Amino acid sequence: MTDNTKKLPVSCFIIAMNEEERIGHTIKSVISFVDEVIVIDSGSTDKTQEICRSFGVKFLFNEWSGYGLQKRFGEDQCKHDWVLNLDADEVVTSALRDEVIGKFEGDYAKFDGYHLRIIDILPKRQTPLPFARKYNIVRLYNHRRIRYSDSPVHDRVIVDKRPLGQLEGLLHHHSFLSISHAIAKANDYTDLQAKTTKPKAMWQLKLRLITEFPINFIRYYFFKGYFMGGSSGLTYAMINAFFRFSRIAKMIEK
Repeated sequence: MTDNTKKLPVSCFIIAMNEEERIGHTIKSVISFVDEVIVIDSGSTDKTQEICRSFGVKFLFNEWSGYGLQKRFGEDQCKHDWVLNLDADEVVTSALRDEVIGKFEGDYAKFDGYHLRIIDILPKRQTPLPFARKYNIVRLYNHRRIRYSDSPVHDRVIVDKRPLGQLEGLLHHHSFLSISHAIAKANDYTDLQAKTTKPKAMWQLKLRLITEFPINFIRYYFFKGYFMGGSSGLTYAMINAFFRFSRIAKMIEK
């Protein structure tokens, strides 16, 4: 699609907070083919706003109220029925871009939304590890028919058995910038999870305290393909496993 080609009747909305290192790549990956890009910021103190303004996108402030409600606010700001939701650490690949364009040149409206395949990219890499596991999540959808949940922790579109399609192109997820960033992010998220998650029986939590780390290390290192990433893959498999462990530990502590 060239700059002179009519853009798709799609609004892309992105929630952000201090994302100066990544959000430019996110915006650049969609601005050429969607009609509207909106960034919902919750109080960035870095150059996030400056970068967004340089692309000419719509930049709005909304006080943080949790993942689900922030994304519902984003939906409400969109002028088009069809929306593409991205996080500020995600990049639409050229294959996914072309596939979305192809859908909107055809009978895209026979579905109420589409699953997108999301794949993690480790820091300092531009491509995913071989055999890396893909997440399959609804991110392109008609928000007049289906919407995000209002959960403060779990940001998922509630589909209610609506007809959904599948896109094969990948969405690259640059979740971590560094080891320090990964640990800080995990700490913040587990604080929120422990605070908002309905407590289970204490004996169940204590049993999981024993099993959570080894099970999730095996899950990330072997089944999600982190073993292909050398020492970096080992490190981030350990961090992800500790993230799962610390969530249970904090639930016991509260």
